[in-house]
Amino acid sequence: MHKRMLQVIEERIKYERKGPKQGKSVEENADGICAIGEVLKRRWKLVELIGSGGFGEVYEAADLVDGTRVALKIEQKGIESSALDVELSVYSVFADGLLFKLATSDPSQHLKMGFCSKHVKWCDGSKYCPSFYDYGSTDTAVFIVIQLLGPSLSQWRRCMPKKCFTVGTAIRCAHQILCALEELHEAGYIHRDIKLSNIAPGLVSDSKFGLFLFDFGLCRKYILDNGVHKDERASVGFRGTSRYASINAHDCKDLSRRDDMMSLFYVTVEMFTGKLPWCRMKNRNEIAALKKRTSVKTLCSGLPHELPLIYNHISSLKFKDKPGYDTLKQYFDDVLSREKVKMDDPFDWQRDEFLTTEAAKRMTNYCISYFS
Repeated sequence: MHKRMLQVIEERIKYERKGPKQGKSVEENADGICAIGEVLKRRWKLVELIGSGGFGEVYEAADLVDGTRVALKIEQKGIESSALDVELSVYSVFADGLLFKLATSDPSQHLKMGFCSKHVKWCDGSKYCPSFYDYGSTDTAVFIVIQLLGPSLSQWRRCMPKKCFTVGTAIRCAHQILCALEELHEAGYIHRDIKLSNIAPGLVSDSKFGLFLFDFGLCRKYILDNGVHKDERASVGFRGTSRYASINAHDCKDLSRRDDMMSLFYVTVEMFTGKLPWCRMKNRNEIAALKKRTSVKTLCSGLPHELPLIYNHISSLKFKDKPGYDTLKQYFDDVLSREKVKMDDPFDWQRDEFLTTEAAKRMTNYCISYFS
């Protein structure tokens, strides 16, 4: 019954986010890259459009071999600085399962190459990365097929009665995001767009049910092929999301591992408080100015005393410095120990007391019979 309730919530949140199922015919979806019902590589049947923007679209698809629900990200061919090329490069070293041994080290060539078994070997990968299933192309587009995830942490947070998580859930989520970033960094990449909407648990029905980091389109390889850290570039364009971007990002400085850590800090504060001081601002320059004016004491008011220590550690890092992942994990562990929270305790969205609240019923708009 517990899993069934969570599955219902997943479906209702998805419904309310984008409306009823978009079962469009080929004619109705003429402006899209693909049509609902279309089958790619004679295996992946497009079931529903779940997101779009820029040059790409994301579909829920069905595996015609075993019926597995997957996510299929597709992008038009010929795009300069293709986000999907970058994603494939990251999945090739970060995903749990396949590691592509491509003949070229140029990420822009990955999706243009034909897939062949000699390019692949099995590896352990990261448990924090969605499973990677396939990639391919049509006459006009390229696509990847990955694990379908549940609602993002951003959606779960907004479902909470006070729009924030409890200490136990916030710290455990932050701990897992930190672990995910450590493994991504070990794979040679920085994310550059850490935010709650890019982190999600797996589906309840999926055996791989934990938190996952995804959307690697803004990732950048920060080490050279010889393992040496790249030098800092003098000036670059803004990368990331204004609400969670580091001051370095706002100043258009080159980003490194420390900036992923600063975004994690902002995300952690938001999970605790439900908002950041600049959350209602739209202008990036105004957001940057307020970030620079807001002291860590103000930002962390009422939060565990470890949070300012985390901020101070991150702020002390130089461009090429390796973050003290173990030090940061220990800070999180200290909070959990003091709060008597175990890592395997239910998250807020898994607790019966949340599932039965009026707020949960209103937010998910599903029948009270599922709680009985």
